[in-house]
Amino acid sequence: MAREARQRSTTQASSQSLLGHLAGALSHEIRSPVNAIRLHTDLFEQDLQQLSPEQRTQMAESLAEIKSEVVHLHDMMQDYLTLARLADLQYQPEALGAVVQALGLELQESLEARGLTLGLEDLECLGHVALHRTTLHRALYNLVHQAADAMPPGGILTLRGRQEGSKVHLEVCDTGPGIPEEELPGVFEPWQATRSEGTGLALYVAHAIVVAHGGTLTVQSSRGQGTTFTMTLPSAEGA
Repeated sequence: MAREARQRSTTQASSQSLLGHLAGALSHEIRSPVNAIRLHTDLFEQDLQQLSPEQRTQMAESLAEIKSEVVHLHDMMQDYLTLARLADLQYQPEALGAVVQALGLELQESLEARGLTLGLEDLECLGHVALHRTTLHRALYNLVHQAADAMPPGGILTLRGRQEGSKVHLEVCDTGPGIPEEELPGVFEPWQATRSEGTGLALYVAHAIVVAHGGTLTVQSSRGQGTTFTMTLPSAEGA
C-alpha cells in the first residue's frame, strides 16, 4: 500500500509539473497576440474622432465587443495559470483587509461605470492571514466579478469581514436575483458558470485557491434575495 501511495504521489507531482509547463507555454503564446490586439484597439479608438457620428457609434460598439473578448481571454489564461501554480505557493502573513481594500480600489471605477455600489465593511477585523497575495487576489477578483455580473444597475456589492476565534470570514454579498436552488450543489464545479459571462472556471478557481490556503469557500443564495460567498481562512494572529 505504501508503495502504491508513493507511486500515486509521484504521478500526481509529475502531472502537476507538466500542467505548470503547459500553462506557462499557453500563457506565453497567448500574451503577445492579446497585447497586440489591445494596442491596435487603442489606436482605433483614437481614429474614431475622424469619423462621422454614425460611423463612430458603429465602430465604438465593435471595439467594445473586441475589448470584452480580450478581457475574457485574459481571464481564462490567468485562471489556468493560477491552477497550475497552486502546488508551489509560498505563504506569508499579511493583513487580509489591506488585500481586500486594494482590490476594492482597483475595481471601484469599473463597478461604478456599471451602476453598481461597492461597500467595504469591518475589514480591519480580519487581521493577518498566511497567504500568497497575488493568488488570493485572483480568488477575490473572481468572486467580485461573479457578484457584479449577477446584478443590474443599482445593485450593491458588499465585502464584509468578521472574525470567530481562530477563523476569519470574508463575505462577498450581492443583491442580484440569486442562484437557482438546483444549481447550488455544482456551483464550484468547472464549466458550471451560473452567469452567461465568465470563463466557466471562475468559481472553481476561487474555491481551489481558498482550499490551497487551508480554508473553505461556501455559498448561500435564495431566489430574489441575492447571493453571499463566504471565504473562511485560518487566522495567523499570534502564530
